[in-house]
Amino acid sequence: MEKRLLHIHCQTPQGLEGLRQAAYFCRRIRALLTVYLPLSDKFLVYFENDVVQIDLDGGCLAPVEAARDQVETLASQAGAKLDFFVPRHFTSASLPDIPADFDFMCSPPPTGRRGRQTARGRTGHQIQRILRAARYPLLVPGAFHTPWQRILVLFGGSANAVAACRLGLSLARQARVPLEMLTQAEGGTRDEYREKWKAAGLAGALEDGLQQWHFSHARRFEESLGAVPADALVIMGAFDHISIREFFHGSKLKTVCAVLPNSLILAGPRGATEI
Repeated sequence: MEKRLLHIHCQTPQGLEGLRQAAYFCRRIRALLTVYLPLSDKFLVYFENDVVQIDLDGGCLAPVEAARDQVETLASQAGAKLDFFVPRHFTSASLPDIPADFDFMCSPPPTGRRGRQTARGRTGHQIQRILRAARYPLLVPGAFHTPWQRILVLFGGSANAVAACRLGLSLARQARVPLEMLTQAEGGTRDEYREKWKAAGLAGALEDGLQQWHFSHARRFEESLGAVPADALVIMGAFDHISIREFFHGSKLKTVCAVLPNSLILAGPRGATEI
């Protein structure tokens, strides 16, 4: 069955940049780019155990025909297969309902002046809610579009980091690109981290499929991130030993957002690990 990525179109420079990256991602893994052209500045996403309201900037809205033409042009330039999502159900006349039966979602653009000033809007409350509830990973566009030629997993040893490895293996196979990994040692050894692979049943797949393992002994995480290639799609799991809120406002993700311009895949605690 064809995989689908949901993209919420926003008629702003940041929104168009996100569309380019979503279209490129879909072409690389041969997924269907499914674009919703919003008719109002809010909508609901119905997950299995939660309903999340997404609020958009008024600047995201545009005449449908003009927006449709622009989306078709950018998708064609990227070589992505395109479909448009049209809501069939509404909680109210101005509040459309969007189902959660997608395989990926491109993170909604940040809202408000403060959101636009935040580095790529990556720490917004809406993204936290989506990650907590969604069964699919979230694509967070980078600062600018750079065609990625490899996939790099940030691996710290947690259960959700192992899940990120599974997702990285799957995406690397589909995109036919090398898989790399970055680990900050934090006092551990390579053998200790390999034991975590073995316990998860991933030792064979990673030994065969991992092209390079960046094992950093740097004292600061941002120094370790210097090993991340500019042409890598970065995959990161929401670590299971801390809350989603701590994950977003703690040092790891905040540092990743501040240091790396790369596109990022976030896999939440319920997100699929094999696509």
